[in-house]
Amino acid sequence: MEASGIGSMIHYPVPPHLQPAYAELGLRDGDLPIAERIHREVFSLPIYPGLKPAQVEHVISVLRHA
Repeated sequence: MEASGIGSMIHYPVPPHLQPAYAELGLRDGDLPIAERIHREVFSLPIYPGLKPAQVEHVISVLRHA
């Protein structure tokens, strides 16, 4: 994505149950495997009201050829 000029990022680099705010739950890595898989696989693409149709098409094209 970056090589094609499209910003992207891992939106949730640490799954919620491993965040410091939830430490008192005592959950560890491996306790919620689906949440952990999602945090490794899901990323954010540019999406906002000012995105022009040509930019949307560019993102789609890059994803189709990835």
